[in-house]
Amino acid sequence: MWRHVLVGMVLSWVAVVAMGEEVPNESVIRGASFGGAFERNETALLKRLKEPNGPSEIYALFGHAEYAGDSHGIVEVYTGGGGGEYWLRLDKDNGKTHSRQLTATEVEQLKVLAAKKIDELLPSEREGFAGRMFQYVHLTKDGGQRVFLNRPNGRTSGGAVHQEIVRQFGQWMNTGDFATRYGIQDTVKGVEVLWLGEGEGQLPLELVWAKGDDVRVRTKDGWRKFADGKLQAVVAVPTELNVTLWTGKRAPDDWRDREYGIFRHEPGKKPVRICEGRFDEKMIATPDGKWVLATSPQGDIYKDPDLLIRVEVATGKMTEVKMREMGAGRVGSYLPWAEKILVSWHKRDGKERPNYKEQTYWLVDAATGESELVAVMEGREGDGKDFGPLFVYNDWRPLQAVEGAGRENEMWAAKEDREKRETVVGRYDSKRFVFEPMLRLPVLRFSSMAMWVDGGWIYVVVNGDLLRVAIPSDLGSAGG
Repeated sequence: MWRHVLVGMVLSWVAVVAMGEEVPNESVIRGASFGGAFERNETALLKRLKEPNGPSEIYALFGHAEYAGDSHGIVEVYTGGGGGEYWLRLDKDNGKTHSRQLTATEVEQLKVLAAKKIDELLPSEREGFAGRMFQYVHLTKDGGQRVFLNRPNGRTSGGAVHQEIVRQFGQWMNTGDFATRYGIQDTVKGVEVLWLGEGEGQLPLELVWAKGDDVRVRTKDGWRKFADGKLQAVVAVPTELNVTLWTGKRAPDDWRDREYGIFRHEPGKKPVRICEGRFDEKMIATPDGKWVLATSPQGDIYKDPDLLIRVEVATGKMTEVKMREMGAGRVGSYLPWAEKILVSWHKRDGKERPNYKEQTYWLVDAATGESELVAVMEGREGDGKDFGPLFVYNDWRPLQAVEGAGRENEMWAAKEDREKRETVVGRYDSKRFVFEPMLRLPVLRFSSMAMWVDGGWIYVVVNGDLLRVAIPSDLGSAGG
């Protein structure tokens, strides 16, 4: 038995041009390249070619399109005894795949395309890198050839065929009925896909909350009950998530909005500006809503120092919190046990190059302006402390509290490890600043805001879908 594999990809960035990139076991791919992620994907495909039951040949198209998400398409051809089966698989983010068998017509289209000697095409080198860019590659166990396709059209050398490559891949990837599966279902026990948010008539999900049989999800149309594998009637916002938001613009999701200040967004009400000024988007209010703590950029945001500002909500009065040295930083989270807000800070005086590695961590009382040094360290981890879970970029709500006696200071947190391509779920002690890993979920990428822990389950929203992961019994009670 032998196989052919055809791959189509849409990626989200561009790298440098390289020629004759060497890969493991002396395999060489020749031709101009975007480099970076494109070549890392090529290396992964060559490794697959080296597998005992791997394919013997690969046709691939890597592409970059502005404002488009990642999408990977793979056709695997199994032949033997004079026949064969061609299977198309689309790889999405977080290990999600769609697969279907190619039709006889599509198989013929692949053969016709390959017969046009597309390996020998000259690059389509239009000026500029905005818009659509692609990289075609043909691989065997010994290496292969790539063709650079920068905004392919019919006006460049071989442009008509360049366009045909892109059009044909796109046609295969956007037609037919696909079966959907997450790769983590094959590697981690107890993973269920409860809802798929893409497809005709489907609604992508944004958030999840659960308490026993009461499972609620947020869509663009608001919160709905989820039961029996379906979205049910509109329901109230869960109490824990019915929070007041504080932002640095009236419409924070609209990049065109230029109305700056500190705005209070109460559920069901219009935004109210508390004060004017430029502030970092991440800001924290005290639980009683009387004080807000935020950083305010001054001058060159890459060189000049920030101000740490506390704002009295009732009057809009702004007061600078005097730090030990001029610098810049971020507001983290409100810590109930201390009744203070955690802030990270690094030296930045407008003269010397900022030292981003050395961070100081402070507990700041937003009502009085008093600050207490907690740690001096490189980054957010070290010396037995881990501040990472308290500085989630899009943490619009507090971390979910862990229930149970003796766990008053513990919260549920998710930490993404980009090098290992996994997310680790665990308990975070906000008083000792220690993260206790509990369950590793390979390939999945999500933040603490996208999950909710209830009993023996972790509910996660990724790709607009809803997944549920069983917490292994040997890890003890979830306490959530």
